[in-house]
Amino acid sequence: MKNIIIAFLILCCSTLFAAEGPFSSGSKSIPGSVYYSSISGEAYYDTETFEFTPSYTICSSDGLFVGGTVRIRHVSTSDNRYGDASNTQWQVGGILEKYFTYESDGDGRVVPFFKSSLLMGQIEEDLTLLSLIIDVGGIKMISEAVGAEFGVKAAFDNYSSNGGSSTGVVLQVGFGFKSFLF
Repeated sequence: MKNIIIAFLILCCSTLFAAEGPFSSGSKSIPGSVYYSSISGEAYYDTETFEFTPSYTICSSDGLFVGGTVRIRHVSTSDNRYGDASNTQWQVGGILEKYFTYESDGDGRVVPFFKSSLLMGQIEEDLTLLSLIIDVGGIKMISEAVGAEFGVKAAFDNYSSNGGSSTGVVLQVGFGFKSFLF
């Protein structure tokens, strides 16, 4: 029985390394994106957000990747009434990516994508952040294994604490690079 389990694990793991291209089943990717937003005006505090989101994903079927991601976001707020404040927020969660590829795609192509992730993090002792993130854009293949991504992201954030909760939506424009291992 032990040999059967070991053989099964070797077979499963070997399929992870048998990818034919960057968007083929078994391909793995290591992307990292940077996003920035700035909000100002009388209705808002002057707020700047800088965000970095590294991930690790595996292609489960052509163009469909699943994996894990980390969101590191630094928020700085300037408010004349209450003073300046800033914090760094960490979240972890899962990510689902779909790249819409075509057989005729070659190097230099732009491949559209749709991404969705669900993240959770503990911001302070009694403050948690739950986020649903939707990201659309494209990846410009620089080589067979490296692409430059650009996109627009909407983050639907829910901050909750013992005293209640508040929600917000942040719209961001960003870019990043994605390295494929196949």
